[in-house]
Amino acid sequence: MRFYDTDWLIIEGAHREPYPRIVCAGAEHHIEQRFDERTFLICGAVAAELDSWRGVPVIDATSRAKEVVDLLERSIPEPGPGERFEATVHVDGEEIHMVPFVQDFVSRTVLGMLSSLKGCNCGTEFKIEIRRF
Repeated sequence: MRFYDTDWLIIEGAHREPYPRIVCAGAEHHIEQRFDERTFLICGAVAAELDSWRGVPVIDATSRAKEVVDLLERSIPEPGPGERFEATVHVDGEEIHMVPFVQDFVSRTVLGMLSSLKGCNCGTEFKIEIRRF
């Protein structure tokens, strides 16, 4: 997921992945089939019948989208330290613009090379200068 430059990425069907979950259910028995400890919200037609289920809010996302977004923002943790990178490249003193995906790619590539060097304790900032002669 680290290659996407988004605030949120919603994945359908990733039942075995360790991500926070929104269960979409047409009826209460569908909730039981999909609910687990990662579920923080229930949406779908079942919202016409329930306000909550086992302490988890049930919201009609089609009519209460703002509440869904507010709950997402409160429930989903921010990326931890070291999960995002910022990189800049300068050529002849001019900064080359890179989209976040490329910044992350460059950063992780350099970090991978540095981590293989004996005695290199990779900190939080790296500076590499290359000059042609």
